[in-house]
Amino acid sequence: MLVRLLAASALVLPLPALAADWYTGAKAQAPGDDWIVSVDVSADVTTQGSYFGDVLVTAAPVGTLAESGLRVRADALGGVYSYYATDRAETVHGRQESGAVLAGYEWVSPATVFSAYLGIDVRDNRLSIIDPANPVIGTSVGAKGQVELYTKPSVNTMVAAQASYATNKDAYFARVRGGTLIGRDLYIGPEVTVLGDQFFNQERIGVHLTGLRAGPLKFALAGGYLNDRVRGNGGYLTVDARVGF
Repeated sequence: MLVRLLAASALVLPLPALAADWYTGAKAQAPGDDWIVSVDVSADVTTQGSYFGDVLVTAAPVGTLAESGLRVRADALGGVYSYYATDRAETVHGRQESGAVLAGYEWVSPATVFSAYLGIDVRDNRLSIIDPANPVIGTSVGAKGQVELYTKPSVNTMVAAQASYATNKDAYFARVRGGTLIGRDLYIGPEVTVLGDQFFNQERIGVHLTGLRAGPLKFALAGGYLNDRVRGNGGYLTVDARVGF
């Protein structure tokens, strides 16, 4: 049961050579923050017994992440989950690992950033017992596409959206966040997420708090309600963190 974690990598360019990202609400940073590499780490837990972590590294081969240009990306995900077997009264424990290498382009404008990626995805899914109704077990290789958007409709609002699809077991993920400024670089608002593959489908609706800081780290927190085709209703909590170089 894939719980896909994606941290947004959109950067906004209020002025030449001054960049910001969705974790801090697109406020101009110091010139020294013109990163060439960003590292995004995410953790996701649910009341249904799934625990996943994701590490996403994005780099600008030419120039910086504050400028429009080529991007290369590596993504690694791992976690555990459980559900009730479809053919008997027994709990199935699963383990999933996946990795992707992508290349793409990011377009940066004063109020909007859009990026698109394409690459190779490898995933491995193991179960504690055989479940004939689960078609996503084993190791597979496929193609993956990913798009991301960050925009500021006004000086006090933000919208961040991201979506991905992999031919491996038809895995997909899409999330949209809207936010209203409530403090210095701090946004709060709703989020809607859909994710799944050939075995499960999940919908989420919740609230996010974006723009928290701890030294060089930037954070976003989110939580809310989920509905899973296999496990039913529950709750979730997501933590995203970013650092740049």
